[in-house]
Amino acid sequence: MIGAPMAEFGRTARTLLLAPALALVPPAAAHQEAEPPLVSFPSEWAVGEKIRLEMRKEREETRGGKALPSSGHKIPVTVEVREKKADGYVFRWTYGKAEPADPAAPRNPLAERLANLAQGLALDIRTDEDGTPEGLANPESVVSFYEKAFEVLGAEWAKAGMPAPSQEQMLRALQPFRSPETVGVAALRDPMIFFVVCGGEFRLGEKRDYEDQLPNPFGGEPFPSRAWFRMNEVRDEGREAVIEWRQTLDPEKSREILLATFKAMAEKMGTPLPAEKDLPSLSVEDQGLFVMEVATGWPRSVRHERTTLSGVQKRVDRTVFARLPPETK
Repeated sequence: MIGAPMAEFGRTARTLLLAPALALVPPAAAHQEAEPPLVSFPSEWAVGEKIRLEMRKEREETRGGKALPSSGHKIPVTVEVREKKADGYVFRWTYGKAEPADPAAPRNPLAERLANLAQGLALDIRTDEDGTPEGLANPESVVSFYEKAFEVLGAEWAKAGMPAPSQEQMLRALQPFRSPETVGVAALRDPMIFFVVCGGEFRLGEKRDYEDQLPNPFGGEPFPSRAWFRMNEVRDEGREAVIEWRQTLDPEKSREILLATFKAMAEKMGTPLPAEKDLPSLSVEDQGLFVMEVATGWPRSVRHERTTLSGVQKRVDRTVFARLPPETK
């Protein structure tokens, strides 16, 4: 989310929105015109069940009103149900090779290498019964994977002539991926976006407001947020439901937390403490759109966009998931 890839949406939203799977529209509701349809997404997946995705990542930045070169790539992802437990599941989320989103765009080997840090990475994700990611079942192996990738990346940066301070700054941003205690928050960002409304229950047109706390990727106090969900549409003869989501951080509280976190990190690393006046203002807004397959409970497509304003810099990070057809044998 801030500084490094962020992770999850909190338990508050799940408690408010998610309930056991019910029928698409309860029989009694069919005769109550004043009651909008109720849609519940089932979360009964079989071990061995597998889906294929295309994940597209795009970034747009402006600094001082000037647009910087945009970047984007697409990555194949496989999601497999590996284990079913009494209180949830273990999903394996595996990344393939990243490719430029626009083949005609100028090539940037270092950016492509950074995009491919996760190529071949398998995340074993522990979830609750609704499919909400709760943590990694294999944090040590994920840290080991990233450590090897960072070694290769650092060697390539040095070979390309990147100044040592710039290398250190880049690697500091990747620090959450290097500890079993923080790698789950960092690595689960993409799966959390994909699974966030799975197992949920929504009434057409009803807006659900809630307050939440988002994990701090640097291990400090979580960031408070306000958010809402709303089911905007049921279409394709009840086969699809469209869910909208919005979230904003409390800018003043987030700035205080960020300063305290950076001070704690500086003390731990023995570096100078940042002054409060040197910390830029911060504004973060999320918006998402989820197209859900009602019969199976799997998302058909997901679009998430995060807009971050920090001082004179504006950044828009966009993640889009699209379901791919099953592999043919």
